[in-house]
Amino acid sequence: MMARAADGSVRDGLSLLDQAIALGQGQVSAEQVQSMLGLGDRFRNIDLFEAVLSGDLAGALSILDDLHRSGGDPVVLMQDLLDITHILTRLR
Repeated sequence: MMARAADGSVRDGLSLLDQAIALGQGQVSAEQVQSMLGLGDRFRNIDLFEAVLSGDLAGALSILDDLHRSGGDPVVLMQDLLDITHILTRLR
């Protein structure tokens, strides 16, 4: 998660790792990093993508609301949706 958030920058990755260590008082967990980076549940992102493609507006808005309430960052969510689209179009 931290490597992906650092987007190829070693310096940014080390900075994120330092932040995670400081927040966790020496212990780093996936849940803590997910919360620190504002990442939602990635499986819910796929559910959101499916709801949008199937035209289920109410379902998509409900999933989007859940992701927002769980602390997901909208920018990260949009990047994840773009990544899913990219992967699927390459596979096709």
